[in-house]
Amino acid sequence: MLAKEIKESELNQFEGWIAQRKEDGERCIAEIDNGIITLRNRKNADITLRYPEIVIGLAKMPVKAVLDGEITSLTEKFNDLQQRSHLSKELILLIRVKQFPCKFVAFDILEKEGRNLRNLVLGIRLKKLNELKRYESSYFKITETGKPKEMWYKAKEQGWEGIILKNDFSIYEDKRSSSWVKLKVYKEAIVKVLGYTSENREISALETEKGKVNFCFGKELSNYWISKIKAKAENIYALVSYLELTADNKMRFPILKELVIK
Repeated sequence: MLAKEIKESELNQFEGWIAQRKEDGERCIAEIDNGIITLRNRKNADITLRYPEIVIGLAKMPVKAVLDGEITSLTEKFNDLQQRSHLSKELILLIRVKQFPCKFVAFDILEKEGRNLRNLVLGIRLKKLNELKRYESSYFKITETGKPKEMWYKAKEQGWEGIILKNDFSIYEDKRSSSWVKLKVYKEAIVKVLGYTSENREISALETEKGKVNFCFGKELSNYWISKIKAKAENIYALVSYLELTADNKMRFPILKELVIK
């Protein structure tokens, strides 16, 4: 299922729901059949050959199951996971496996021993998922689960990407659902505005010293700021929230909060 994003001020509305750590990785369905493993991404493409270490980890489970989860780097850095994406040459893949090993983190179970569990409520599915906890290894984990406020505190303290809140009584759906919502932990930075782009409107995005800030998200610009930016004023700075910096020092998922003159 896909989750809509909420704000921290809305967290109290979800007391009584289940909270899970939001992993920063690639969504994956893992099909396990007593040692035979198939990994599929969100688009249902077979990505099994990309992650041999995960295949080895999952193949140790003497079960037949279908798990929903996320592939992440062992370092839990998205930049490291990107080093494993779209590799086709076997030698490069083998090198990257050693340099940037990954794991599969399960957060739901859809089938077990041939039984479809999708119509069971989440609380029951998680109990069945936790029966696999004894098979955890470096390359297979079951995600952390807890109460919303406690998990949100841990997310901010430990630098997680965020948390996913789920209705304990929800069934599994293969589409966006109101039974799942996400709350992300954003960092903030003040960055200098260097210019702008005009793909879809008068000003579509700001060019900054740490990458482009698109206006699909965040604060709309007033006529005052549009005129200042178009005049290429040299002392405009942007307060931006973002998830993390990429390897080339660019902001991931930047959202404009405010503009200031310095």
